[in-house]
Amino acid sequence: MEYIIAPKYWARHNVSDGYWATGQNIYSGWHYQDRKGKIFNSDECRSEFENYKIRCGLYSRITKPIRRNIIYKYSEKIIKFVGILKSTLKKKLKK
Repeated sequence: MEYIIAPKYWARHNVSDGYWATGQNIYSGWHYQDRKGKIFNSDECRSEFENYKIRCGLYSRITKPIRRNIIYKYSEKIIKFVGILKSTLKKKLKK
């Protein structure tokens, strides 16, 4: 049997704070090495990723995406803030 070691977090290996670039790339039977050289099995990685998603608010406990709801909820405030920011920058640039 082969012992497979892949970079932990795949494409985000050097910059990740726990986020997997694509969570479906955690394969059973594989092992993943972090930046410090520590080896993790696939179950440990899946568990860490699920906890990360909950901790960072990417998904609710029933794994329903909630980011979109947050964007819609605050979209009017964001648009208003961006407008104020633009007008303030224009005034400062004119001076």
